[in-house]
Amino acid sequence: MHNLKLMGKNSNELVLIKPDKSNQRKSHGFLIFGSLIGVNISLMMLSGMYWLNPSFHLILGGKPM
Repeated sequence: MHNLKLMGKNSNELVLIKPDKSNQRKSHGFLIFGSLIGVNISLMMLSGMYWLNPSFHLILGGKPM
């Protein structure tokens, strides 16, 4: 995708500015890494709550521990 910006003396002038690919890859990598860590921590907390908290176990499993 290209960004459109108004540039120059005339306000009706549009100039296409190409985004920096290396910056996009870097931010994309951080997004993937952060979401992977977030999902991993969420699953660890869910399994820990399931086995350590009897009321949470009852809500998800339907049977007491």
